[in-house]
Amino acid sequence: MAATLLVNDPPWELQAEVLGEVYRFRSSLRCKGQVSSADQTAPIRAQAQRALIQWWKEDLESIRPHLRRWVRRRHGVLTFRLADRHLPGTDALVCFCRI
Repeated sequence: MAATLLVNDPPWELQAEVLGEVYRFRSSLRCKGQVSSADQTAPIRAQAQRALIQWWKEDLESIRPHLRRWVRRRHGVLTFRLADRHLPGTDALVCFCRI
């Protein structure tokens, strides 16, 4: 997540979900003997892209309450290792990018 955040790009696992959704749609058409066109896949891709943005927003919002509390504390230093260890499921670099 950190590498993609630095370039303002959603995490790869979320991008993979978008590609997977398009693949499943096109695959289902192929099983029926149909060929998908760009016009057919565009709405599926757009819907998956909207879901990706929502998932990413939720991921970033989930660390916000923790970050504010940690930054305002009166003792210790908020290091990368400390943040990475105590904010499981998130990427510590996100914390430093929002400070």
